[in-house]
Amino acid sequence: MLLTAALGLIIGPAAGAQGFDTGAIEAFASRLFDRIDLDRDGLLTHQEHEQARGGGYWVEYGLLDLNRDGVVTKAEYLVATRRFHPPAHRQQPI
Repeated sequence: MLLTAALGLIIGPAAGAQGFDTGAIEAFASRLFDRIDLDRDGLLTHQEHEQARGGGYWVEYGLLDLNRDGVVTKAEYLVATRRFHPPAHRQQPI
């Protein structure tokens, strides 16, 4: 729910005719990671991810855990964000 609402703001006027504003998406993803990392250890566990879902659109946890070690680092989270929200020139406008 939080992610869906925030992406609506990012995709809105700041994105213009080119599609997503990638810098805004990455900044949002960084802040979101910090918010859902409940124990503030720099790692997102499956449990933290599930607690944060709240019924909104979220990427499956397994797609975020790029090295399959059972936790997601902020670096992995940002890489996954870029993967799911590619640069505007490679994407159809909404």
